Amino acid sequence: MKQQITTGDTKSAHILSQGIISNGLIFVSGQVHCDAGLQLVGDTTTEKVTQCMKNIEAILKAADATLDNIVKAAGNKGAAIPKETLDAYEGAATRLTESAEDGEVAGHESSQTSQEQIEATSKRSVELVTGVSLIGLLLALTMSVTLSRAILIPVEHLKQVAENVSMGNLDITVHRYSEDEIGDLADSFSRMVTAVKFFRSEVETVQAEAGSGRGGR
Repeated sequence: MKQQITTGDTKSAHILSQGIISNGLIFVSGQVHCDAGLQLVGDTTTEKVTQCMKNIEAILKAADATLDNIVKAAGNKGAAIPKETLDAYEGAATRLTESAEDGEVAGHESSQTSQEQIEATSKRSVELVTGVSLIGLLLALTMSVTLSRAILIPVEHLKQVAENVSMGNLDITVHRYSEDEIGDLADSFSRMVTAVKFFRSEVETVQAEAGSGRGGR
């Protein structure tokens, strides 16, 4: 069971882990010669080391311990560290190493998963953009064909009607393709062709009567 240690009066408690308690052992993180406000303290080596020791002492105090409880890796010549202490230290160190390795593996797996999600999202985005582009192209073609039928075909038909009338061919039918101004123009052409037919018929009738009158004399 691990318990995080924090002095509660330093800004670094919100950034770094000051220390942990694991199986009765206290592990203190490396310290910098700064005060509770994260301001660097000291100009000489002695002043800097003194501030670091004060920080360590504050962390130990938060864990109900003092500098006297520090485990010494080596003592006087011939002095031996109790086996229980070494076993506890090695066990805690092994668990911390395993936790770090598990965290590294979890971080790698999370990174791999995130990368796969990004690639999948990018692929879907490309497919979506391609689909939207194709739909836009189809709509553009459809509108082009519609405009062609609505404008170009009626105008071309009226042009042919005008050319036939100019050459004296009045036996032509004018079609109305739409219900807009071009359709109204087609109706005007149709009425014009009908009027020309009527006037030509009247002229031919008058000419025929005039010819028959001269023949009777």
